[in-house]
Amino acid sequence: MNFPDASDASMSSTSAKKDFCDTRDYDRTIESLQLLFLLIPDANYNLLKDMLKFLKRISLHQDKNKMSPSNLGTIFATHLMCPRKLSAESLQSNHQLYSSAATFMIEEADILFDVPDKVVQDVLAHGDSKLNRGNW
Repeated sequence: MNFPDASDASMSSTSAKKDFCDTRDYDRTIESLQLLFLLIPDANYNLLKDMLKFLKRISLHQDKNKMSPSNLGTIFATHLMCPRKLSAESLQSNHQLYSSAATFMIEEADILFDVPDKVVQDVLAHGDSKLNRGNW
């Protein structure tokens, strides 16, 4: 089995975004992840939030520690993305996708846990409609 060396894994943040989502789909990808994160149980949500923000902070010191978002994404992809019952063959064949997704989430950790504006507006509109009907 051939494993990529660190130089293969160190792609720029621009290429990670390009690998994971098309530039024109960036906003849609962010919003989709924000919505998906709202659906996971609170304990998992808090752990994922803390972990991604911690990894982001580590990557801010990549000039000293050599831990770029890409390197961290490669290391943590299987821990963040892969189901327990995933076969070794499937893991190996999809590792680049998992790594790109983990890298993207590390790079965007500061905004991934914000509630999308559209959801906030919908909640406010729903609350206003209940107030107007006298049900609230």
